[in-house]
Parts: sequence; C-alpha cells; structure tokens
Amino acid sequence: MKKSILISLIAFLLTPMIAFAAPKVLTVDSKADGYKISYNGTAEDGVTAVMCKVLDEEDNEVDMLSSAVDKNKFEGEFEVTVSGDYKVACAKYEGGAIVTSKVTVDVNPDDIDNEHTFDA
Repeated sequence: MKKSILISLIAFLLTPMIAFAAPKVLTVDSKADGYKISYNGTAEDGVTAVMCKVLDEEDNEVDMLSSAVDKNKFEGEFEVTVSGDYKVACAKYEGGAIVTSKVTVDVNPDDIDNEHTFDA
C-alpha cells in the first residue's frame, strides 16, 4: 500500500516537469502583400534550418525554399503571379511534422508587368 502511494506521489510530482520540458512545436504564419507571400515561424531548440513550400489551391507545389533558423526564428518570402488561395507548408529540414498556414493572394497584373520579371 505504501509503495503504491509513493509511486503515485512521484508520478504526480514529475508530471509538470515532463510537460514543462517538452520541446517547442514548429509554427508558421504567413501573409500576402500583392504578389508576395511572406512567412515566419518558430522552431524547437537545435533546429538549424526548415524547408518551406508554397502550394496552390490544388496542393500543387509552386515554389520551395529553405530558411536558416536563428534564435529559434525563421522567415522567408515567395512570389506568385496568380491570385488565389495558397498554403505555406514548413517542416524541419531533417524531416518531421509539417505545419501549414493559409493565405489568399490578390495579384495586381499591372504590378507584375511593370516592375517584376518572373521565370516561366
């Protein structure tokens, strides 16, 4: 009886420590400014790079970038030429869970034609 109470007490005391020591989850947020989709996020300790892709409404890959992680933060920017709903999907460069953020882009064709050149 005393042994089971002691085990329960130890488990109870260790539970908050285990939860507190859990690594931070990879997060990502994105926003659109004309034809540009910028993203930023946080990564758990020890992650040095993340791989991010921008996907169109049908989950087709539009572009892919790797971003260095500095002090658990990362950021980057994609350029798109078509208005629509996009998804930025990021994961640790070494692999693992993928996190996503959705963004709607409203491209002004005049901005693209007059100021920017895109590879076909």
